Amino acid sequence: HFCPTHSKVIFDTGSPYLLLPRDNCTKCSPEQNLFNPFLSSTFSSSPGIPLQLFFGTAGGGTRPTNTSQGANCTAVTDTVAISSPPITGYDQQFLLCDYYSSGLATQPADGIFGLGPLPTDFWPDQASNTTAEFETAYWNWINNTGGDLGPEFGFYLLGPKPQLTVGGTDARLYYPSTVRTIGLDVQLSIMRASWVAGLRAVRVNSQYLLSNTSSAIRDDVTLLDTGSAIILTPDFTTAAQIYNFLSPEIGPLDNLGSWGGPCEVLDEIAWTEDITFTVGTGERSVEVGLVKGAFNLGVFDDSRPGICQAVFVSPTQTAREPIRGRLAWVLGTPVLKGYYTVWNGREMEVGFWGVEDGERWGVG
Repeated sequence: HFCPTHSKVIFDTGSPYLLLPRDNCTKCSPEQNLFNPFLSSTFSSSPGIPLQLFFGTAGGGTRPTNTSQGANCTAVTDTVAISSPPITGYDQQFLLCDYYSSGLATQPADGIFGLGPLPTDFWPDQASNTTAEFETAYWNWINNTGGDLGPEFGFYLLGPKPQLTVGGTDARLYYPSTVRTIGLDVQLSIMRASWVAGLRAVRVNSQYLLSNTSSAIRDDVTLLDTGSAIILTPDFTTAAQIYNFLSPEIGPLDNLGSWGGPCEVLDEIAWTEDITFTVGTGERSVEVGLVKGAFNLGVFDDSRPGICQAVFVSPTQTAREPIRGRLAWVLGTPVLKGYYTVWNGREMEVGFWGVEDGERWGVG
């Protein structure tokens, strides 16, 4: 709820930004609610910093494209509120956009509400070659409640009515005493302003995906991203190794990173194969799995009936984190929706409930 405009947003742990389409957005969908700043008595055009954003698959899409996905925006200020529970953030800086790429324009939501772990972030001011600090929207809410809300939020992503609990968790949906908590890679999470953890192993049934040193123990990292509907591997070779474990009928569908094969083959894999990821560091790690049924993303395009896309997508260039050069993954909702997840930016940790066999939602 963004007074006087009501907006639907994707709550995205892969981004620190709140962005909405402005009423002069020519590429936005007519189905999207556009923000008219002249209707808000609390709106301010300050700080007025222009920003061009780029996304991998904007809006939670599944297919990589050969065109840039993102938005052209300006940092502005207004009051931001939600109605349930009633929480208001005053003088909130966010991005108001006059251009959406196709991925954002075709999404069912109006904008993106970033849920990064940090209380503050920075707008890069390219004109002055400086940065300007701002308070992120979630932490603005927390800080405006006078201590009534804690730093945690809880996600339940399965089913027709996913739920985000702000300032705490919903104990009706999980058993707090059995949550398995992992620590984040703090340095990378701060640099990326997102939730980045170590990735220690990848298992397909009884086979482990071997690292470059031929070890089952990996030294990779992964972004934990509620705004992504895929699993992004670090490179083509890694995706090929995973699919080689599963079926010779799966192969590249294009030169952009999409993989797939006959729909009936992907359906069988989706419900019978066990694919897991060990995330975290040392003793604070947990094995989480691909939700049953999530492997098959559906028909790839109308020109190839009977061919479906698989959940693992490979980048066109190898993805590495910038500090030590470790291979970088993205674990999206095909994994995260199998668990009740608890996110705590103050402690730099993420908790998973439903880890033990038979508890993970979606297990047939």
